[in-house]
Amino acid sequence: MSLIPNWPSIPSIEEELLKHLERIRALEALVFQVDAQFDIKVTADSTFFIVGNGKFFWMVPSDLDGWFLVEVEAFLSTAGSTSTTVQIANTTTGFDMLTTVMTIDSSERTTCTAAIPPVISTTRDLVTACDILRIDIDLAGTGAKGLGVIATFARERRE
Repeated sequence: MSLIPNWPSIPSIEEELLKHLERIRALEALVFQVDAQFDIKVTADSTFFIVGNGKFFWMVPSDLDGWFLVEVEAFLSTAGSTSTTVQIANTTTGFDMLTTVMTIDSSERTTCTAAIPPVISTTRDLVTACDILRIDIDLAGTGAKGLGVIATFARERRE
């Protein structure tokens, strides 16, 4: 009970402050854990593709300055009878970003079930505004069509 009429007691003020602090922490967690995911269609769904560097180029927007590549996936509209492998390179730094390329196994349509999952280099995962990233096809699966890549970026590196 407050000593001053119509004023809340000190414990109730503390409770209100704690509630607000909890809300602020929850909002901070949302703000700092939001990822940026980009779905990149490298080749048309009806198109066979061939091996080569620079099948798709993309500029890192200023909003992602200082962010990290944290997850990569690849998919096909039509599975190939042999494996497809895909690399992401940062042409600005001159380095491949994956130490183990994305692999879509034969007769599969995604990297989700790959026998060997992709590995992002922890020394080459940082991007800067205006970096130019490149999608390379290292192996083109026989009969595969419609290659797409999903690249996810976050403000903090993931372990």
